[in-house]
Amino acid sequence: MKSQYRLPIFVLVGALLMNSNLVMANSDISCKKLNVELRQDQAKGKVILVYINQSDTSIAIPKWYLGHPDNGKIEHDMLFVKNRNGKKMPYFGDLVKRGEPRSEDLIELKAHETINSVVDIVTSYARSSGIYYVSYDAYAQFDLLVNDKNKIGCFQKLTSQEVRVAL
Repeated sequence: MKSQYRLPIFVLVGALLMNSNLVMANSDISCKKLNVELRQDQAKGKVILVYINQSDTSIAIPKWYLGHPDNGKIEHDMLFVKNRNGKKMPYFGDLVKRGEPRSEDLIELKAHETINSVVDIVTSYARSSGIYYVSYDAYAQFDLLVNDKNKIGCFQKLTSQEVRVAL
């Protein structure tokens, strides 16, 4: 039995998508332009998070994807941390609910530019001494800045290689 509401729902969804501030990229434009790497840091319990803009245009990413500049604390579960036995460590850091990023919430990465941030896993994942294996595993929302007036909203799964961290 066909639903009598199929057309109105389709129209409603279309209207919502057209009015959205986030313009999703179509198949002609690739959002696979942002890369992330983790590197070992000399300090115990810390990793260096590296975002790499692989595009020929600028990218704007929210500042909250970086560790806090003062203490390396993160505000959402973006790392996969496991102990030496392979057990995933739960995220117990802050969970901050946010709206759409404003211009002051964004950091611009120029074409082929990188940005580094030190992240402390002790503040959000692991508190016991030992060896941990950390990788980046989260979705990222960012904007490809086509020109001064146009941007393409992107939503991309980012993963990194695993690094060994001692506490």
